[in-house]
Formats: sequence, structure tokens, C-alpha cells
Amino acid sequence: MPRKMEEAQTVIFVLMLVLPVTMTTRCPIECSCDRKNTITCSLAGRNTTEIYSVANTISTASLTLKNSQLMILNSSSLVGNYTATLKVLKIQGCEIGEIGARTFAHFARLRYLYFVENSISVFHADALHGISNLGRLVLNNNNFHYLVPDMFRELNQVVWLEICGNKHLRGLPGDVFASLTLLVRLKLVNNGFTEIKDPSVWNGLTNLQYLYLNDNQISFIEDGVFSNLQSLRGLTLPGNRLLGLSSGVFMGLHSLNLLYLHNNPLQHVPSASLQLLPQLKNLNLANTTRSDFTFMPKSFTALSQLQQLTLSSNNLHQIPTAAISEMHRLKILDLSRNSISHLPAYAFANLTNLTNVKLLHNRIMSVNPAALYNLPHLNSLSLFDNRIRHLPGQVFSEFFAGNKTGAINLKLNQLSCDCLLAEFIQWLQESTQETQASILGTQCYQPMKFTDLLEVDYENLTCPEAVQTDDSHNIHSSKAVISIVSGIAATVLAVVVIAAFVKFHRKKIKNHYSCELTTTKWDDDEIIICE
Repeated sequence: MPRKMEEAQTVIFVLMLVLPVTMTTRCPIECSCDRKNTITCSLAGRNTTEIYSVANTISTASLTLKNSQLMILNSSSLVGNYTATLKVLKIQGCEIGEIGARTFAHFARLRYLYFVENSISVFHADALHGISNLGRLVLNNNNFHYLVPDMFRELNQVVWLEICGNKHLRGLPGDVFASLTLLVRLKLVNNGFTEIKDPSVWNGLTNLQYLYLNDNQISFIEDGVFSNLQSLRGLTLPGNRLLGLSSGVFMGLHSLNLLYLHNNPLQHVPSASLQLLPQLKNLNLANTTRSDFTFMPKSFTALSQLQQLTLSSNNLHQIPTAAISEMHRLKILDLSRNSISHLPAYAFANLTNLTNVKLLHNRIMSVNPAALYNLPHLNSLSLFDNRIRHLPGQVFSEFFAGNKTGAINLKLNQLSCDCLLAEFIQWLQESTQETQASILGTQCYQPMKFTDLLEVDYENLTCPEAVQTDDSHNIHSSKAVISIVSGIAATVLAVVVIAAFVKFHRKKIKNHYSCELTTTKWDDDEIIICE
């Protein structure tokens, strides 16, 4: 790089000291120091020699470079005594496009290395030579088009690796992570991956526990591609383009506890592939982005250990009772942001370990008195932002049975304080103070807007004639149907009787005259004649 360009660069360093800045520690004149062991140096117009001479005046533990115009980072760019004590190095928002060979050869104590929001597209295979104690490496929001197969070969102490936000990175070479035998977390989020096909990519990751593949463009995953990841506990794939999953996708993942598939255009619950995950405890299938997302009965039969299920934002019109009925260990069920309009009786009857049910942002208008039957451990129920006008008097009795504590959220509903809500208001007013305090949103929506139900005189509530519950409406409708059907039946019976009478009368005439009756038409009148 020309010296004039190098001298014109603007670099901001944040230097965190091993020892506190005290009166006996001289703060460099180019910097500002505080008592939090931080030195900030704005070194505009200085060359690299002058920059690092400042760092050499102290025992630097953490160094952050920002907004540098330096194009290439190599072994001559980072020199000085501070390299022997540096533990954290962050290079952010620079124009660096290339990391040269053996750039960090003298950073023996470096534990954390961050390259964030730069323009790096070339990373030499030997660039990370000499930092065998590195524990965390972050390569986010750069310009990688590919990764060199051997670039991580000396990093056998790394436990956390992030390669995110590299939109031009379409794939990974085989064995690229083979030396990272202690790696626990691998984040490959928001890159340009379109498919996961090569199982050799994951070779060597025998201790990997969490793999993040969020927000790529993945539309296809090969069967058995993750089979080498025997220790994997969490796999996240939200924000991709998966329409479905074949039956062998999760082959070998016997230890998987967490699976996130939300924000994919899935057509249905991938029941066959889920059967390979007997230890799964947390499944997220929210926001499949398709209006025809369907559940088959017993969709989750194999998930006997599941404790948390998220099905929010799936345009569901009813509780998928049949699909979830055998998930006996389920504790948290999220059905928020759907189009559910009614809570039927025994909606969650077999889910006896449920502790938290989320039904916020639905269209619920009615709740059956037995909707919460047999839920002894339920302590949180959110009905926030629905369309509930009336509630059965004892609908929450089991929720608070045996002095159980919990919380129910009824905020942003449309409670109508009339005679149809009187029994619920009476139950609420006769409940304990703890129960009353546990139910949020107990205010009238109409006609006494914002009046607390505890202040309503339930014995004198009236109902306008136009007010009726869904059940009463159904009763009236049924009576109307019965009336219509009865009328039709009476008419049919009358026709049958008349026809029988005419037939009998004709037969009598025939016997009387002992002749054969025939009919003929004459001027559209029917005439009976005897021949």
C-alpha cells in the first residue's frame, strides 16, 4: 500500500488494560482513559508504526480496530510487544479484503478473534497459524465467496465459530471443520446456502451440540446428511425455503432435543422425519407461510418426550386436538396468532402436564365450560386479544382448584357486561383475592366500558333482545330447521294420503262397471271412459 494512503487512514482503537488505569499509569496523549480499564485512541493521519507504538506503552488485553482503510492485513500490520499479552482482537467496519499468511503468528495468548462487517474475501490457509489457544472465532458480514479447506486446521481449541452474513457463500468444502474436534456451537446464519447435501462437511465435529442454519435459502436437505453429528442437541433451520422434509433427513440425530423449522413454506407436518427424533423436547413449526398447512391425526405420535410445541401463525381454525393428544409430557403449547374461534370441551384433556397455553391474537368468541378439563399443572393461560364476549360461570374453577396459583390474561377482549356474563361475574366476585388478582383484563367492553367486573352488580344485569350467545343462536336456528322439516313432512304425508284415496276410488269404479278403465286427453282435460 502507498505510504500516503497508509498515513491518511483513520483508525479507532479501544484498548482494554490488564491493570486498572491509575494515577501511576500514564495515559498516552493521543488517547482518553477512564477507570473501566479502557483506552480509546483516535489516531487519524498516523502510520501503523506510530499506532502500535501507543499500544506498546501498556499491557493491552483487548484491542478493537474500527473504520480503517487498510486493504490487506498481514504479519507486518500487527507488530509490537502488545501481541504477547493480547487476548481479544476485534476488527470491525474496515476495508480489509485480504488476510495474509501467518498474520497472527505472534498472538500466542489470543482467545477471541472477531472480523465483523469488513470486506474480507480472501483468507489464506495459513492466516490463523500460531493462535492454537483461540477459543472463539467470528467471521460475520464479510464478503466470502468460499472457504479454504485447511483454514481452521490449527484451531483445535475453538469451541465457538460464527460464519454469518456472507451472502455470496453458497456452499462449504468437505472436511472444512475436520480439525475442530472441540467445537460446541457452529453458526452459519444468513449466508447463501441453497442445499445441504455433503455429509463430509461435518466430519470431525464429534462434540458439536448446536448447529444454526437460519435464514439461508435452503430448499433441499439430503437424507442422512447430519448423521455424523452424534452429539447434536439443537438444530435450527428457520427462514429457509423448505417445502417438506424426506423421512431420512434427521437420521442419526438420536440426541437432538431442539428443532426449529419455523418461517419455512412447509406444506404439512413432517411426521415421517420426526419419527427419528425420540429425544426431541422443543419443536417450533410456527409461521409456515402457507394457508394450506395441514395436520394429520397423530402427527406427533413419535414425540413422546416433547415438552414445548410452537404452532403459532399457521392460520389454524381449530385446536388440533387429534394431532397433539398423545403428547403426554408437553408443558408449553403455543397456538397464538391463528384463526381459532372456539375452545371446545376437553380441548387439551390428555395433556395433563401442560403448564402454559398461549392462545393470544386469535378470534376466540366462545369457551366451553369444560375446555380446561384435566389440566392440574396449568398455571399460565393467555387469551389476550381475542373476541370473547361471554364466559361460563365456572370456566376457570379447575384452573384455580386446590388454591393453585397462576395467571390468566383476558386483556383486549370484548366482555359484554349483561345477563349472559352474570354467572362469571358472580364467580369472580366470590373468589379469593389471589384468584381475582391472577386474572388480568377483567373490565367491561360494553355497555359499561372500562368498569371492573368486581364492581358490577351481577344480580341486576339485563340483556337486550338482540343479545344472544352463539349457543342460543344455534338453538333458534335448530328450531327453525325443525319447523321447516316438519312442514315439509306434513305436506308429503297429505299428498300420499290423497294419492292412495284416488287409487282406491278408481279401483271401486272398475269393480262396479266390470269394464276396463282407460284414459284419454281431450282439450287438456283427463276423461275416464269405459270400453
